[in-house]
Amino acid sequence: MIRSCKQTKYILSLLLTLALGACAVPNTPSRTAATAVTRSEHAAQARVQTTAADWAGVYAGILPCADCPGVRELLVLKKGNIYALSTSYVDRPGSAFRREDSFVWLDKHTIRLQGMQNPIDFQIGKNQVIQLGMDGKPITGPLASHMILKKIPLAR
Repeated sequence: MIRSCKQTKYILSLLLTLALGACAVPNTPSRTAATAVTRSEHAAQARVQTTAADWAGVYAGILPCADCPGVRELLVLKKGNIYALSTSYVDRPGSAFRREDSFVWLDKHTIRLQGMQNPIDFQIGKNQVIQLGMDGKPITGPLASHMILKKIPLAR
């Protein structure tokens, strides 16, 4: 019996599909549960982000410094949970440092900058972000008002 080229291609593609399907990882309960957790985490992130409206933008300010007049910070928050942070000492030319990475939402008003040895937390407010202490809580006392970066309006 002679098979046509079309029949041979069909049979080969069917066999290839079956072979590849046999190599797939089965949906075991633990794998399905892990996928469900990942999906629920993404959904929670999406809900959190929508509650802090208009958070994307450029924020700037001069933060307190123990041995200098201040630390100039420029924080850019982008959609997709990406940040860029530029830091420089006010009185030290050439001290500029820039890092760019992702951030995560800790709750509906707090983010954590990733990609550094000591992650930095910020509380998102209306047209401002407040840098939090190492314990993740707002700084209190006379320095509290100096931990604020104001949103810079961008021309459209």
